[in-house]
Amino acid sequence: MNIAICDDEQEELNQIKKYTEIFLERNMFEASVFCFSRGGELIEAIGTRSFELVLLDIYMDGMNGIETAEKIRELLPGCEIIFITISTDHALEGYRVKAIDYLIKPVLEEGLQDSLGRCFRHFTNVSRMVTVKSGRRELCIPARTILWAEIYGHQLTIHTAHQDIAMNGSMEELENLLGGMPFYRISKSYLIQLKAVDKMKNGRFYMTDGSFVPIPCHPRYRKSVEKVYNDYLFGQSQANGLSW
Repeated sequence: MNIAICDDEQEELNQIKKYTEIFLERNMFEASVFCFSRGGELIEAIGTRSFELVLLDIYMDGMNGIETAEKIRELLPGCEIIFITISTDHALEGYRVKAIDYLIKPVLEEGLQDSLGRCFRHFTNVSRMVTVKSGRRELCIPARTILWAEIYGHQLTIHTAHQDIAMNGSMEELENLLGGMPFYRISKSYLIQLKAVDKMKNGRFYMTDGSFVPIPCHPRYRKSVEKVYNDYLFGQSQANGLSW
């Protein structure tokens, strides 16, 4: 998960980042936090990176928070927005861009913790979170960010959209945790999310992050894996009202 904080007041920006990281650590949520001082910088960053949550100052020079939120809605319809403001004068505009919450400056730790808590409970409802053990830590990961997983020797590694995570346990445990489609175990060593496949070519699944996963070499297993993938694509096209 990626979180963006956008505020043109550096001191306020640093404080919100600090409180956000405290919340993530305290609740063992896996997320990366990125800071921006201008709305335009944030919009430019969306060209190369997706964000699930944006904490956005309304009163900024250049592109203000409302204008930035409108652009975010165009580029990232599923992104949640928490407005940071000195007043609630823009409540109507905030409703229009579907902001999930407002925080009044100066932002207090308790208020931000409550707001983030509500937001992450919303994430849990609309995007299933899975809890995995990595060393002595327990990490909460949005299932949709898991691209693929591999086991090498006795080490199980989960490859997410943001980082690689060494997980305690077996591939069978991860498979059961993810609960089936769109996650599919293609061999003893590899599990992939079919939604995260960019293409299947030359005996490999190429994933949306540019990595690739080898398809089993044995003709019987390869045909079986390819059939599951093609059936999945067909099912998705039917669900979206497309024809082949």
